[in-house]
Amino acid sequence: MEMILHDIRVNLLGVDGIPQVTVEAEDDHAFSIILSWHGSDDISEKFTISSARAKVIARNFKTNKPFDREEFDQLQAALAALEQQYNNKASR
Repeated sequence: MEMILHDIRVNLLGVDGIPQVTVEAEDDHAFSIILSWHGSDDISEKFTISSARAKVIARNFKTNKPFDREEFDQLQAALAALEQQYNNKASR
């Protein structure tokens, strides 16, 4: 969530609100991160992170260490894709 708020502050989303974040365990080795608007099933973006990376992200967050640029870039790409879906649907 910290990375989402940072991206919104820096890049300003072209939509109102903050995306809903859902985390689902895919298996013992990975998590799916699903971003959506207001629980919408038709406007969502999904990406996957390994369990090992998730543990590092959580540890860094708890100890106030800066987030990793690679994870931020992955999240930023997902947010941009989500915004594009939202704008495409709004223009119909």
